[in-house]
Amino acid sequence: MPIRHQMCIRGNREDQLSENPETWRAKRSHPIDFSTAYSNRIVVDAQGLKIPLVSIEDLKKLKELAGRPQDIADIKALIDLIDIKNNEN
Repeated sequence: MPIRHQMCIRGNREDQLSENPETWRAKRSHPIDFSTAYSNRIVVDAQGLKIPLVSIEDLKKLKELAGRPQDIADIKALIDLIDIKNNEN
């Protein structure tokens, strides 16, 4: 019996579970290019541990794509944060 892979994005869940993951990945569009997101990352130092985080702008894009109610609220907070950071410069 083939292994069924669970995908965690919107769409027809049964199609996502039954389709070969490599085929499915090739067909979907990538909202944010990993190389670009990686180069945009922020690195936070937490007691000597360096933690890479997605940039605020890229996080905003991902939240827009998800579009859930909490994401919409988060986008408003991210916009406020962007405005604060821009006013500091």
